[in-house]
Amino acid sequence: MNIHHASKEIFEDGNQFVTHKSALINSEEDDLDNLNLDIQQDLLDAGNHYLKTYSHTKNKHKRGKKKNKKEVETLLKEIEDLVNILSTDALIADIHYIDLEDLNVNGTE
Repeated sequence: MNIHHASKEIFEDGNQFVTHKSALINSEEDDLDNLNLDIQQDLLDAGNHYLKTYSHTKNKHKRGKKKNKKEVETLLKEIEDLVNILSTDALIADIHYIDLEDLNVNGTE
């Protein structure tokens, strides 16, 4: 729907201020119609400006999150590759490890 103030269908043909205009309004100075159109247009322009600003800020945050996620995924892949290298080297050198969490504090099992 075209809600711009230049839309004749909404702001002239179906205008509530014109349709329900008081008989006491008998001059241009008393008619608030043009003033109300200006207010409506200002509200529409302010709303459009707000939505553009909001969308820009929201997209900026989304791009930042995607960038951070990609960096974390890259670091995790790098860590996984290093762990695989360590595991391979340990198997080749026949190195065994002791899980200290399984051992008792006193050194007895």
